[in-house]
Amino acid sequence: MNPPTIRYAMTVLSAIFTTALNDQITFLHPCMGVKTPTVATKRRRIITPDQFGALYDAIGTRELQLLVETDVETGLRWGELIELRKKDIDLDTGVITVSRVAGELAAKFNPDGQRFFVKQYPKDTEWRAVTLSEHMFDQLAEHTRGLKPNDLLFKAPDQSEPRRIHRPESLPDPDTLGLTEPNDKGRRYRHGTTSGYGAGACRCQHCKDACAAYRAERRAAGKDSPANPDNSTPTVTSPAPGSAA
Repeated sequence: MNPPTIRYAMTVLSAIFTTALNDQITFLHPCMGVKTPTVATKRRRIITPDQFGALYDAIGTRELQLLVETDVETGLRWGELIELRKKDIDLDTGVITVSRVAGELAAKFNPDGQRFFVKQYPKDTEWRAVTLSEHMFDQLAEHTRGLKPNDLLFKAPDQSEPRRIHRPESLPDPDTLGLTEPNDKGRRYRHGTTSGYGAGACRCQHCKDACAAYRAERRAAGKDSPANPDNSTPTVTSPAPGSAA
């Protein structure tokens, strides 16, 4: 396994034994003192204003554009952002109170059988107050007109329309496309192949097209079932944020 996978497994296992130790189920913690391989810190890619503008213009609705602006303004975590409700904005002071966080997990692990769950405190266990700039406050104040105090600020777009999937009509010869960047093991693969997409973790359009064509062939042969848009975002009743973006 690669170092990130080992570290993740170690984190989960250590949490299990810490709980067992605290509950006096075991008196030894086998993870204590065990070192994991060093995980190199990846350089963050900061997009340019032009790239942000292209992404922003491609967003389908004004409501989702406002969601992006709010996230840039406040720096909230994703689970905190999608759980914001009208009652969390003080329209007198322009302050947002972060008091809940939404999480996602497999329905079988949720007591309510739903896709989302809501914790009544964020990750750091403390409520936080975030002051909005004047222009951001004006936009959110206008956006919340007509909303009830417990209504979500941002709701998911209508899922009734089928998702548009890019299906390439023809694929170029992979021998003419060059090689991917080295992966964690230093290996490179040809662009425009499923190996480049999977093992090489390349997300260029050529590798995406090759993967899409492969999946289309499997569906045509009856080996795989097509994605069902109706099941892509299950409906969740309040207070869980199933309708959140």
